[in-house]
Amino acid sequence: MEGTLSATKGKNRLLKIWLYLLIFLLPLFFVPSLFDAYNLPKIALLLGGMLVGWLIFLGEKFFKKEKVNLFFPRWFWPALALVVVFALSSLFTPTAATKINALSGKTAIILGGFLLAFLLAQLPKANPQLPATISALVLALVLIGQYLGVLKKWFSWPFLENKVWSPTGSIFSALVFVLASLVYLLAIVVRHFRSQGKLTWQPFAALAAMVVLVLGLVLGGINLVEAKPVLLSPQVAWVVAVENFKTWQSAFFGAGPGNFSQAYTRFRPAAVNATSFWNALFPSSFNEYLNLLTEVGLLGLGAFLFLLFKVFRKGFKSLPPAFIFLSLAGLFLPFDLVLWMLFFVLLGEVRGEKASSRSYSPQIAFIPLLALVALGWWYGRLLGADAVFARSLEAFNRGEGGNAYNLQIKALEKNPYQDFYHLAYANTNLALANAFSQQENLSDQDKQQVSILIQQAIREGKAAAAVNP
Repeated sequence: MEGTLSATKGKNRLLKIWLYLLIFLLPLFFVPSLFDAYNLPKIALLLGGMLVGWLIFLGEKFFKKEKVNLFFPRWFWPALALVVVFALSSLFTPTAATKINALSGKTAIILGGFLLAFLLAQLPKANPQLPATISALVLALVLIGQYLGVLKKWFSWPFLENKVWSPTGSIFSALVFVLASLVYLLAIVVRHFRSQGKLTWQPFAALAAMVVLVLGLVLGGINLVEAKPVLLSPQVAWVVAVENFKTWQSAFFGAGPGNFSQAYTRFRPAAVNATSFWNALFPSSFNEYLNLLTEVGLLGLGAFLFLLFKVFRKGFKSLPPAFIFLSLAGLFLPFDLVLWMLFFVLLGEVRGEKASSRSYSPQIAFIPLLALVALGWWYGRLLGADAVFARSLEAFNRGEGGNAYNLQIKALEKNPYQDFYHLAYANTNLALANAFSQQENLSDQDKQQVSILIQQAIREGKAAAAVNP
């Protein structure tokens, strides 16, 4: 019996270390050599981390007939319903390419976040806000470094010239992430001094960390204001969401996860054309609630609101203050991958008195684990294609048109479902055709090559439209 308890404690300790490392890395992880340097590697890290995490949790019981205890918090079924709605909404998108992109994009984020929150709920003494706060401190230091201009002196990455750059991929999400950690530390300090207990080092460490976070918020905020970002107005966002109700399918399931820009292009009011941002393309709505209504419809927004209802119905005192803050922040800005992950990390801390624990055969996890393996294989192809595509753009910028041409063919072979791959390949064909046509004394073979390149450019333009109508 003691050996079993010791093994369980060891497994839980290993799982906690793994999850803490994953939570710390997710906001900071990016791969500069990729075209999509932020979202793609973060999603791959999340899904791979969940596969390893659940295998650690199940352990040797997965290969035996021993049962495993699963703890079901009160938010489990609404959160699962949210995952299901995202999956169904992805399947209702018009083409095979949009289905694949939705399933491997936003839906994969929600699935990975749900599995992360559910796994955190199995660890009764976990404090996932601690690694998130350490990650926020690093982000704050990055924001400070960007304001002072010191990072570009240490690293030769060209994107560091952009003062609103952040490892999260968006300075908005970086500022909100830092602010959520500030709320967490402030709650620790207030709780400690209200307890009137013996002074310890913890509140003073929290106060020191808060100084760094506040400085990062202020300087990052100054950089953001100076950049003068173009923001979507709530009125336009509401019109786009409501116009999506023209059919029952789009009303209940939306335009598809990650497809807000398509809905905006179709349904934006004509008055936008008279503004200075008439040609701007917004990837998300004004806030997360309107974004859910547009992308996953009434069912998606309803599932999310029901999830919040199940969490908040027992009152605010039992909830992490940062979770309350993030839920309110969703009224003023949309969530990207980093903020969704923070939402699910905080959700994993919410347990509740009426939550249940049941014993199951670990083989029930076979299908979810198989789905993670399949997604991992697919993301391996996506990462490979993105790396090749990034190399093709570098070759094109160096004037190596032929090399760029061949690399883009390889990228399309690995992932034919990205519209901008097809558009880039079309532009490369046009550039090569133009270069050939400028030569003097063209041979018949050269003229034929120019004709072939132009035909391929037209074909790839049509392919891009087919991938993303």
